[in-house]
Amino acid sequence: MLKALIVDDEPLARDELAYLLKRSKEVDIIASVDTIERALEEVHSNTVD
Repeated sequence: MLKALIVDDEPLARDELAYLLKRSKEVDIIASVDTIERALEEVHSNTVD
């Protein structure tokens, strides 16, 4: 299973991408964040592909 981190400053874009990825049984969304700083925090605390 792929582990994904969604990063986008637009909430609607994050939500839509999360919706599409959740339909796949091969992708696990680790987090959805709006800034690169928060993305880096997630990358350091989680394993993503």
